Amino acid sequence: MKMKLTFLKKINWITHIIELLVVFLGITAGFVLQNNKEQNANKEIEQKYIEGIRYDVVENIENLQEAIQRDSLWLEQSKYALKLIASDSLSLDSSNSLIKTMIFYSEFSEQTTTYENILNSGNLNLIEDYDLKQKIVEYHKELENFQLLDTYFHDYFTETLMPFMLINYDMFHQKLIVLNSHKSILFKNIFGTHYSLTQQRFEGYNRLLEESKKMKKLLDNKMN
Repeated sequence: MKMKLTFLKKINWITHIIELLVVFLGITAGFVLQNNKEQNANKEIEQKYIEGIRYDVVENIENLQEAIQRDSLWLEQSKYALKLIASDSLSLDSSNSLIKTMIFYSEFSEQTTTYENILNSGNLNLIEDYDLKQKIVEYHKELENFQLLDTYFHDYFTETLMPFMLINYDMFHQKLIVLNSHKSILFKNIFGTHYSLTQQRFEGYNRLLEESKKMKKLLDNKMN
């Protein structure tokens, strides 16, 4: 018993405690440094994502402005033709000019590359600002919803307008070849549908443009 007590007395408990404390602090410091390293890496990735989304939004704004200008011009030029068609007064020459503008098909190709990369990599949660993350998701949902209208326009173009053109219109000489086809109910309905869909698309473009400008402002504020 006395030997045990003597042995215990010889152990320098303070030294051992200090050594254990040093080891503990070393391990803890390692975890902290590793955690900080990962956080800094995540911050860099988040910043790149935000910059990438902003780049995509700016490109969307430019494309939307071009699309709005294009549709605005067509709607303005076709407004009078709509009245003439309604009163059965549209001439053959005017019909030919109108057809040439109708067969020019264009669509808005949204830029969503960065957002798709984020979703595919499962890194959406790296964007720490919850409100910003929510706005980014909502913005891309708006882009997705708009594609439904663009798809409907495309279906009308390929399934209604083009079949009419193939039968009634000479592409080489750019004129209607079927007698009084421009006065037919089919032509009137086609033009009316074309005008209505273009008007809806024009309004959709403007809504998307406003949302894109708001999104850019949010991203600018975050980057600053």
